[in-house]
Amino acid sequence: MRTHVRHRLAGALAVVAVAGTLLAGCSPADEANGAARAAPAPQADQDYQERPTGDVSQPAQRQVIQTGRVTLTAKDPVAVVPKVVSLVGAQGPEARVDSREETSGNEHRGGSATLTVRIPSNRLNATIDELKKLGKVVSLEINVEDVTDTASDLDARIAAQEISVERMTAVLAGAQTTADVIAAEEALSQRQSDLESMVAQRNRIADQVALSTFTIYITTPDGVPAEKDDSFGGALSRGWSSLTGAAKAVGLGLTEALPWLAVLALLATAVILPLRRRMRRRRATTTTTPATPPTSPV
Repeated sequence: MRTHVRHRLAGALAVVAVAGTLLAGCSPADEANGAARAAPAPQADQDYQERPTGDVSQPAQRQVIQTGRVTLTAKDPVAVVPKVVSLVGAQGPEARVDSREETSGNEHRGGSATLTVRIPSNRLNATIDELKKLGKVVSLEINVEDVTDTASDLDARIAAQEISVERMTAVLAGAQTTADVIAAEEALSQRQSDLESMVAQRNRIADQVALSTFTIYITTPDGVPAEKDDSFGGALSRGWSSLTGAAKAVGLGLTEALPWLAVLALLATAVILPLRRRMRRRRATTTTTPATPPTSPV
């Protein structure tokens, strides 16, 4: 019986010794690695890994307002206007003509036309290319204004103001006394007014960003000022043009004055002729009257 107990104790000691040896052979780094492998990944890291890359690093969309003007020359500017209107309408349902002015030509000057149009910003360059087919582009100006920061600031203010309106609405719903109701209504009305103002301002910016404002001026080639020629020939040409222009102006002035000269001549005739007749009568009376002889003294 004692022998059997000794064998059982010896076997237990041997198991403990082997286990101790195995534990001693494992390093702290191995234990740490094992713990790291066993621990689940944090939930935040998992969310970050599952989130698309564009949502993390994509910057805010740039918002710009484009305005400009273009000057075209054509033989008949008024005839080009309907083509411009059709071209603008083909750029999308939001494209439109805000103003339109036409002047017909005469023997002294050619016609002209001016249109102010709204064109989708992404169609502005394509529209300019199509305008070049309707006439010769002699000048082109495009201005760009970045309003990204302004739009972002308004968006943040609108979101905060909407929360403020919701909170004040809840305060008004829970008001107990008449004074509290009046105060809550005044505060809510002011907040709603500020919110509407900011929303209107944001809508204007959105409209200006979406649609570019463009002025199209159409004239005849001789309606565009030519570059100054500083050569001798250019100076002689300008002098001759100045002389002929002055002579033409004098001739036109005299022509316009002819009706007035005729009226003045009639008035002068009506006044001068009676005066001359009276003077002749006086002279005739003086000549035919005999002189009275002097009387001699007695």
